[in-house]
Amino acid sequence: METFDITRPFRGSDAVAAGRLTRGALRGPRFRRLGADTYVSAAVPDDPRLSVHAACVRAGADAVVVGWSACLWWKCDIVPWPPPPVELAAPDQRLRSAPGLWVCRSRIRDDDVVVEDGVRVTTTLRTAYDLVARSDLDTGIVAADGLGHLGKFSAADLLALAEVLGPRRGCRKVAAVARLMDPKAESPQETRVRLRLLRAGLPQPVTQFEVYAGHREVARVDFAWPEHELALEYDGQDHTLEDRRGIDIDRIDELRRLGWTVIVVTNRQYRRPGWIEARVREELGV
Repeated sequence: METFDITRPFRGSDAVAAGRLTRGALRGPRFRRLGADTYVSAAVPDDPRLSVHAACVRAGADAVVVGWSACLWWKCDIVPWPPPPVELAAPDQRLRSAPGLWVCRSRIRDDDVVVEDGVRVTTTLRTAYDLVARSDLDTGIVAADGLGHLGKFSAADLLALAEVLGPRRGCRKVAAVARLMDPKAESPQETRVRLRLLRAGLPQPVTQFEVYAGHREVARVDFAWPEHELALEYDGQDHTLEDRRGIDIDRIDELRRLGWTVIVVTNRQYRRPGWIEARVREELGV
């Protein structure tokens, strides 16, 4: 008999029909209702991916997770908060958009779909293409950077997919995004900082640059202008944790001992118009 896993979303009617559970059990404290005829063990913590998985269970085997929901499924840290409605591509005309669910009829090639943790989802590359095609330029670059970093694809791969898919709404944005994307970026804010630097006319930095003292790697910095021994670090909220902050201080101290200038940017400095650009310009002398 096929294993029945109550820690993953399931159709209540299927469980009852198979004699695994009763209607009364589903209404009891052991289970949580996730939507129409969809349940999971009450012991499973709530999670945005759980909503995506439940929507797929309701939609049937042909549904494909797309867009921001695919990003979320890939655990790519670029999804807006709160997460948008669950996004599915589904051929079944009976499945309609509803509060918390957006259904599109886009035809997704088999080559652009993989099964990940039991769910059909667009590949990181196809997910990036779809988000680029429907988003503004900066959001598209953030998506391409984040998914490119996760999926190990390049601007050339994004352009090649656009060529294969052919003319469609938003496809002209792909070339502009490909010119500016950098999959070495490790967070959305790193991408946004880089775009600010480029738009200010500053020399393009090397991203995720490794600094060595002899044969020993001292640090990897978010942005570097090696010929000027200048580094820029964006410290997000995770850098405020005590252990992480201590490591950062040791690393920056060693860089400065080697003669490097290190500009540290937090959200406070990021919010100041022109602050980052002015500091980099000052240190570069341009």
